[in-house]
Amino acid sequence: SKLRFYSIIENIRKTKKLRSRLRMYDSRMNMTKIGDAVEPTNEEWLTGWEKEGIEVRSLPTSEYYWYDYDSLKLMSEYGVQRFAYDDIWNFDWEALRLQAIAEGLNGISHKVIKRPLPIWSELASTSIKKIDNTFQLLKRMISAN
Repeated sequence: SKLRFYSIIENIRKTKKLRSRLRMYDSRMNMTKIGDAVEPTNEEWLTGWEKEGIEVRSLPTSEYYWYDYDSLKLMSEYGVQRFAYDDIWNFDWEALRLQAIAEGLNGISHKVIKRPLPIWSELASTSIKKIDNTFQLLKRMISAN
């Protein structure tokens, strides 16, 4: 959800070009392989919160998060065509749109959401990612020598 949201924000603000967005917010990124960045939590950090009655040992999960709803509102405002090439289309935006309408959220389009240019945008995104991966590999090879 966050990666899709960040990609949409970067697109709107024009702070990253498409190539950078596709690299940074790649939906195929495996978040479980972050290696040494994960370590056991120090028990002392949790006990004070628990004494205050705050649950800190479990993470709430939901089918949709606020990032999804905000992304949907931005897509309603700017149009889905603007985000045709962003790597955000492995998500059921139409199901979210229907849920948002059922919840009575404001700022949600009543137009059905479909991926714009499905074949061409997927081909373009995949091609850009492959070219970028090749470029990154060459860059590493050159710096290693």
